Amino acid sequence: AEALAEARRLAAAGEPRAALALVADVLAAEPSNVEAFLLAAHAHADVGDYSEALAECHKTIAIDPLQPTARYILGIIYQRQDDTVRAISEFRKTIYIDPGFALAHLSLGNIHRAQRKYDAAAKEYENALRAFREHPQGAWAGFLGGFDVGLLIQTCERSLVECRKASS
Repeated sequence: AEALAEARRLAAAGEPRAALALVADVLAAEPSNVEAFLLAAHAHADVGDYSEALAECHKTIAIDPLQPTARYILGIIYQRQDDTVRAISEFRKTIYIDPGFALAHLSLGNIHRAQRKYDAAAKEYENALRAFREHPQGAWAGFLGGFDVGLLIQTCERSLVECRKASS
């Protein structure tokens, strides 16, 4: 437990490679530790090692198929790889498992807006705003990296206004 806590601290401090070393130790002792796999996936994604991040997410899902954080990380990776279809699928799975996962709604809204599907984007921005307000410390909060939720709410509100203007 201490090694995992230290790995979390290192990852939050912007030291993903150091976090990965500790996570490897945790997984050697506990090969089914979902939290360690998630932290490894997040750290690999942070350093741009998407193939390893994908592998860690799939290991997590093999242990716990209803793990929304793993689904969200998969969605982000697919989005970064310009695989919009798979990204949308993973964000939808994230929301199915955890309807309050605000960042998945936000990500879907951004994808729909980029595709000029303004009504669908507006719906997701509304859902994101509701989730930010109703679940301020949801599973998604670990992805903020110190970013202010208030700024995300303002961004959603502006995006929602833009989508409503574009669709009218």
